[in-house]
Amino acid sequence: MEAPSVWPREHLAYVEWYQPLSANPDKINGMYSIRRTQALQCSIISLRSIRQGCMLIPKFVDEWRTRKWTTDNVLDSADSFLLNNFHSPYAYQTIW
Repeated sequence: MEAPSVWPREHLAYVEWYQPLSANPDKINGMYSIRRTQALQCSIISLRSIRQGCMLIPKFVDEWRTRKWTTDNVLDSADSFLLNNFHSPYAYQTIW
């Protein structure tokens, strides 16, 4: 079955939005903090509008809570992350 003609004919991406980056990087590791928004904010955007991916490192709060985290649920379970600007040379140039 063919898709309706009103549907986009390009590749799309589902994106969950976070709060803006902190004003200054962490003094110890040089990474910026980022937090989830209170209510889920998401969009479906054209894949062509994405310039680069990013690596989020969860901030470990306490042992009993973080022990339940897995690679499958950590993005939904953690509240705040560090944005790894050392992930690649391009990320370092554009984020730092």
